[in-house]
Amino acid sequence: MKRFFLLLATLALLAAPGCGPVRTLRQAQQADRQARQAQQADRQATQTNQPAPGEPEEIVTHETVTLTYSFRDCDIMNPGARLFLEQVDYSDDPDFTRTDVNRPEFAEANDRPRPVRISWEGGRASSVLLATDPLFKDARTIAADADSPVEIYNLVPGVDYYYKVLSGGQTLKQGGVTPVGPLRMICTYQGARPRHAVYNVRDLGGWKTADGRRHIAYGKLYRGSNIDHLNDDPYAKDVILNQLGASIDFDLRGYKGDANDPHIDGLTYYQLPLRKNFEGGTGQTERLYKKAIRQILGWLDEGRVVYFHCAAGADRTGTLAFLIEALLGMGDSDLSKDFEITSFDRFDWRTRIPRDDDPTHTIGLLIPYLRSGQFGEASRPLRELVYNWATSETQDDLGSEYVAPLTAEEIARLRSHLLVD
Repeated sequence: MKRFFLLLATLALLAAPGCGPVRTLRQAQQADRQARQAQQADRQATQTNQPAPGEPEEIVTHETVTLTYSFRDCDIMNPGARLFLEQVDYSDDPDFTRTDVNRPEFAEANDRPRPVRISWEGGRASSVLLATDPLFKDARTIAADADSPVEIYNLVPGVDYYYKVLSGGQTLKQGGVTPVGPLRMICTYQGARPRHAVYNVRDLGGWKTADGRRHIAYGKLYRGSNIDHLNDDPYAKDVILNQLGASIDFDLRGYKGDANDPHIDGLTYYQLPLRKNFEGGTGQTERLYKKAIRQILGWLDEGRVVYFHCAAGADRTGTLAFLIEALLGMGDSDLSKDFEITSFDRFDWRTRIPRDDDPTHTIGLLIPYLRSGQFGEASRPLRELVYNWATSETQDDLGSEYVAPLTAEEIARLRSHLLVD
C-alpha cells in the first residue's frame, strides 16, 4: 500500500504543470542540440543515422523516478537533394543564364526523404510508440507487431522525439531521436512508389530568410501533387490528414479542365484555377495569385494547415510557392533552388531558365516581368520586387472581377504566421 501511494505521488509530480527545473534543463539541452544541428547542416551529411560518440543524454528526474533518454541525431534529407542544396549557388547568376539541377552528380536525387530507423534486440515488438512529450502524453503508435528495425518518415527537423519499443508489458528499448536536415521532404507511400502516388510533397518550412536571421516555420504550408486518389490510399491519407495535419485541399487547377473534386473526408476543398508564371505577365490569372495568397493568409489566421497543389505540384504550385517565399524574405538563389528541387520527382525537369524542349517549365518566364521596371529597379532582390508587385494594382484581363492589392499589414501577418527565429 505504501508503494502504491508513492507511485500516485510520483505520477502527480510527473503530471504537474510547474516542473520548472526540468523544463529549464530541457530547454538548455535542446538549445545545445540545435547548435550542433546547425553545425551539422553546414557540413556534408555523414548519412550514418548512428548515435554520435559522446552524444549527450537527457536525464529527466522527478523525485523518486528518473527517466534517461539518450538522443541521437538522424539525417532525414534525401542525399542527392542535400548535395544539390549544398553545392549549388545561383547568387553569381542574377540574370538567370544557367541551371545546375541536371548536373550528373545529382542524378541519384529523388523526392523521397531518408527515414529515421529504430532498431532493438529481444524479439518482435507488439508496438513502437513515438512522442514529443517525455511522459508520452501525445504518443502515437508508429508500428504494431513489428520486427526490428522500424522506419519512420515525415518527422519534423530539430524536434526531439521519444520512443519506446514494447513487447507486451515489457520495454525492449527506449530512447530519443532528433531528425536533422535543411528541409522536410514528405514520403506518402511504403515500398515502391505506386502509380497514383501523391508525390513531390514538401513542407515549405526550413528555408532561411536572406539575412539568415529567421526561417520558415514547419507544419504550416505544404506543397505537392494532386491528391485525387487519396480516398483509395489509406497510408497516403493518413500522412496528409494525421502526420501533416492538413485540413485544407487548395486546388490550383481548373483553367484547362484538369481539376477533380474528390471530396476527401477531413479536408475542406477550395479551387482557384491559376496559370503558371502569370504566363510571363500576359495571362489572365496574375491577380488571382494575390487572391490565392490572401486566401492562404485567411486560413492561417484560423489556425488551419494548408496543402496546395496543381497536377504535379510543379508549375502553378511552384509559382505560388515562389511568390510566398519571396514575400517571406528568401534570397534569390534559394528561390530558384526550391523551384528546381521539384525536378527530383523524376517525372520532368523544372528549371530556373527556359528549356528548348519545353520553355514553360521554368520560373524564368516570371523574372523578366518582375524586372520590367513596374515594380522597382531591375537590379533589386526578387523579394523586394515581389513585395512591390503584391502591393500594386494589377493590370490584367479578368473582366469584372477585381482583386485588391495585398496590404503591408496583410504581408506582416503572413510573416508573423510563417517566420520563426
